[in-house]
Amino acid sequence: MSADMIRMDGVYCALCDEYFFDKRQRTEHIMNSNDHPECWRCGRRFLNGQILRRHCVTAPNHHYCVPCDRHCRTAAGFRVHMEQVHGSDDDDSDDDDSEEEDYYDLEDGWEDERGEEEYPDEVSESGDEPLDTLWEDSNEYDFEDPEYLRLPPSSNDVATDDAEESDGEDVEETSSFSCPMCQKEHTTLCATPCGHVYCVRCIRAALKYTEACPVCDERATEDQLRKIYISQE
Repeated sequence: MSADMIRMDGVYCALCDEYFFDKRQRTEHIMNSNDHPECWRCGRRFLNGQILRRHCVTAPNHHYCVPCDRHCRTAAGFRVHMEQVHGSDDDDSDDDDSEEEDYYDLEDGWEDERGEEEYPDEVSESGDEPLDTLWEDSNEYDFEDPEYLRLPPSSNDVATDDAEESDGEDVEETSSFSCPMCQKEHTTLCATPCGHVYCVRCIRAALKYTEACPVCDERATEDQLRKIYISQE
C-alpha cells in the first residue's frame, strides 16, 4: 500500500503530525509516546488534553476538579476540595475570593489529609477497583469522529424514543442524578447550552475559570445555564 493511500484511509495524530493504518496502531503510538498527556492515576496516555480531562472527570475512582486542574487521591479529599474551595450550591456571593486564594498556598495533598479526618468512610474509595479495568474501552474512543461530537437529542427525538420503549420492556425510573464532576446525587441541576448536565456548584465553578463546558469544551457562560429539577416522588 502506498503512503498516499495510508494518508487517505488511515487515522491521524494531530499532536505528532503522523498518519496510521487504523485506530489500534494509533493507540499503540499514543501509549508509547512521551509527547501525549498521561493520566497520573491510570498511567495511560491520551490523544490530547481534552480527552484526558474528560477521562479524569468521568472515569471511576478519579477525583478531578476541572476549574482548578487538580487531582485528589481520595473521594474524601475531593469532597473537602469542592466544599472548602468552591463552596456550596447556595453560595451565590463572590465576596470570598480572597479566602479561596489562600487554599492554593497550602501544600499539595492538604485536601486528602483533611478528608481522612472529616470523612474517613470515603478514604478507601479511591483504590477499590483495579486500575486496568478502567481503560478497557478508552482506546476505542475517537472524539474526532462525528459520532462523539453530535448534538444531544432533541425533545422530539426523546419523545419518539420514549414511545418506542413503552411498547417494549419496562424501563426503570430514577429520581436522582449523579453529577459527572463531583459524583454526588442532586435534585437541582444545571444544563449547559450544549446539553450536558451538572450540579449547580460544579458547573458554576467550571465556567468561572474556563468559560467552557467541561465535557465538550463548547463555550458557555453562567447566564446561559438552565436549571433542572428532579422530582423525588
